[in-house]
Amino acid sequence: MVKLFKMCLVYLVLMQTQVSSAQPGNFQLPLKEFQHLCETQNNLDACYKAADIYENQRGVPPDADKALALYQMACSAGHGSSCFNLGLAYEYGKNVKKNKLTANEFYKNSFLYYQKKCEKDDADSCSTVGYFYKSKKIIKEDIEKSRFFYLKAIDLYDKSCKNKDVRSCNNLARHYRDGLGTNRDSNRALFLYDSSCEAGYENSCNTLRIAYGYNNSIDRIVAKVDYQKSAYYAEKSKYLHKANCESGDLLECYYLANFLYNNYINHSIKDIEYIVNIHEKACDGGIYNSCNYLKYFYIQGTFLKKDIEKAGVYIKKLCDLGDKKSCGAS
Repeated sequence: MVKLFKMCLVYLVLMQTQVSSAQPGNFQLPLKEFQHLCETQNNLDACYKAADIYENQRGVPPDADKALALYQMACSAGHGSSCFNLGLAYEYGKNVKKNKLTANEFYKNSFLYYQKKCEKDDADSCSTVGYFYKSKKIIKEDIEKSRFFYLKAIDLYDKSCKNKDVRSCNNLARHYRDGLGTNRDSNRALFLYDSSCEAGYENSCNTLRIAYGYNNSIDRIVAKVDYQKSAYYAEKSKYLHKANCESGDLLECYYLANFLYNNYINHSIKDIEYIVNIHEKACDGGIYNSCNYLKYFYIQGTFLKKDIEKAGVYIKKLCDLGDKKSCGAS
């Protein structure tokens, strides 16, 4: 389980930003753009991003077969992040049969890809190479080499962070938090997370919300439990999701509604109405995740009054969005 958690951390670092031409407000639009760029221009980053959307149901119904096919196509053409995700799939049996040998082949291709990108001063790639040398995954453990690549990543993240790249500040904080290539420095990590959060990077706000609010996070971020600070960063996360939602990003509307549902225990009637309204807005705009939540709300009858007829409305919407499982549901 620890191994899987570590792999997932690396996976999160490898996530790329959306193609610049993709517009917020309709998550189907960037998916279509990614697919078009992938199919017509052999844009491997676009293939990877389309696969990620399908795999992690980012506003669309999950489709493991499409995700694997796109990862395979991109990996075969030399896209290391796609090879890495295929390695994860085969190592842990995610939508495929477990096969350690096949997983290692994909990891080797990924490792070579990140080595080349690190030579061109790509910070994420340098950090990943550092991970490979530390993990004993496909190559012999080499702590000195791991430290070398982690330190190179730290230097690159630091330069970008000083140039106001908040994502780099967040990733730099992670290295200090986890002692990747350097000694753990909780104060430095917390400072960087806070700076990134205040500059509008929601992931950092959420990290601090968890760090200050949960005892089981202390060993990782070494933050003293402080429920007042946790509440502050929760409000920051909510504000950022809300601002993005109101600007027309419907996937952010789903994130906002889900955040409010999961992180505020005592919901008033007004809170419930607000959460449902946000989900309805996102669902009407084609966000699969919100339609799915509304379906379960009405089926389970715990958050809303049980209403099978209303649940059926959302089941039909899910079917219209391409969710095959919903198309035969009654």
